[in-house]
Amino acid sequence: MLKPEWGVDIIIGGHSHTILEKPAIRNGIIIVQAGVGTNQIGRLDIEVDDNTNSVVGHKWQLMPIDDKIAEPDTALSDYIETIKKRLIRSMKP
Repeated sequence: MLKPEWGVDIIIGGHSHTILEKPAIRNGIIIVQAGVGTNQIGRLDIEVDDNTNSVVGHKWQLMPIDDKIAEPDTALSDYIETIKKRLIRSMKP
């Protein structure tokens, strides 16, 4: 386990693809993770005390990504489909 005196205040995970609805706090360390893919993005706002150089407040949000937030990039989607088709063709005997 990480010790607070080592200077770690926040861990932003990604490898396990876990979705944390609210931050986990372990040994005073804030741990957040937004899962995998493009269904949501995590937003962590922190408040830092300049005198102590420490995190004194935080707010975590899982924000859905959908057509209301950002319009799909059709050129990028078309490009991705082209690459997928090439990969499928290259895998055929």
